[in-house]
Amino acid sequence: MIHSLDKEAKRLGVPRQSIIKVWVAERLEKKKAQWFWCSDLIRAPDSSHNL
Repeated sequence: MIHSLDKEAKRLGVPRQSIIKVWVAERLEKKKAQWFWCSDLIRAPDSSHNL
């Protein structure tokens, strides 16, 4: 796995750490989007409109 990271980093001309940071950031954004849509689906209706 490290070899693959190093190979990709060399191809792009960036340090291995940059490849890892981008990978982590992409995964976190994907999870954030999934959480947003799921929480939107299960959110209770806003009862303040019934006042």
